[in-house]
Amino acid sequence: MSTETTLGEFEKKITLPEYRTKSYAPDDIPDGLGEYILENYESEVETEPPSIKTSGNWEFTNQGYAGRLTTPDDWSIQLEPKVDLQNIFGMMEYAYDLDSARFLEGAYDAGSIQEFFDKVVSILAENVIKRSNQGFHKEYIKQEEESQFVRGKIDIQKTAQKPWKPEAHTKYRELTANIEDNQILLWTLFRTLSSESLSEGTLNKVRRGVRELQNIAELEEYTANDCVGREYQRLNSDYEFMHSLCRLILDNSGPTRETGEYEMIPFLVEMPTLYERFVARWFKQNIPAEYRVEPQKSVTLDERTGLSFDIDIVVYKDDEVVAVADTKYKIPSNPSTDDVSQIISYAERMDTENAFLVYPQSLSAEFDFTVGDIRIRDLQFRVDDELERNGRRFRDSILSAI
Repeated sequence: MSTETTLGEFEKKITLPEYRTKSYAPDDIPDGLGEYILENYESEVETEPPSIKTSGNWEFTNQGYAGRLTTPDDWSIQLEPKVDLQNIFGMMEYAYDLDSARFLEGAYDAGSIQEFFDKVVSILAENVIKRSNQGFHKEYIKQEEESQFVRGKIDIQKTAQKPWKPEAHTKYRELTANIEDNQILLWTLFRTLSSESLSEGTLNKVRRGVRELQNIAELEEYTANDCVGREYQRLNSDYEFMHSLCRLILDNSGPTRETGEYEMIPFLVEMPTLYERFVARWFKQNIPAEYRVEPQKSVTLDERTGLSFDIDIVVYKDDEVVAVADTKYKIPSNPSTDDVSQIISYAERMDTENAFLVYPQSLSAEFDFTVGDIRIRDLQFRVDDELERNGRRFRDSILSAI
């Protein structure tokens, strides 16, 4: 790990490249800033307070994130990825199943992670406004109520249980737009209002989208996982793209920071997770028809305790598992004992002889060895240069190996 000292007298930001440590003298940053980073961003930035070990300096290490964190005194932490921005956007397109034609229209020409976030939110808000003009999707939902006015069918059994009441217990179906499809859109846009990375033009679109949605839907909290595995048909097919954008936004919304009465939400890209999802999704979409790829396969180890693990990539041929793979974004000089033990466990559990550790670049030395009946090898899915070409090389390498 390399360490470099940068004086920050005239710039109010700390720039941290991925997995590199930068050192700041206490006099070069405001009082309390180091403690603030240590207390609020421990997952994103590894922080070492001044000590003999650090030669009396603050040391900060970016733990694999891209984006910008805000701090008191108008300072900021710029988390710089080692991957080119255009390739990050390309990885997101696969990882979040985005509609390339519509996504490319506005997002790919961004010059920073913050500008990219602004454009993604703008695209979502524009699609919400467009759908508002057409009319939001509605569904019939079952309702029950007690009323003197009969609506739908009377539930004789429940009505008879309270003979002293003049109201009948009725069941009916109501056509409403207050459904999850629209609530997810509302929650996502509402959350982005707390971001400090949006331009005024995008904020105006978001405010309008929130107003339109609040007229027809209740504000309910949702997660990125709620945007996955939903059903779409002809009447709500355009929601699939909007929910993909919602997933991207919610999945990469960083920790909140209170400022007065507001919570400021940074947009952060966790590069190891993005790489893992990108490799699996790209491989799944580009593998020959005789094979099948299952990303993030959850495998139960023990029914009684509920212990399980998730395998990044499982490759099938004719319903037989022919390989397992685990992606590793951070580059070691050699594979760790834990990584090797993990992939061996995956291969044993799935009853396959082929196990791969996948990295974004070559290690200092290739490895290819056998433990029992299991052969463990390293492969590369590089994220520099042209992603599609790198993907084809990765695909050909793993298929020729199995």
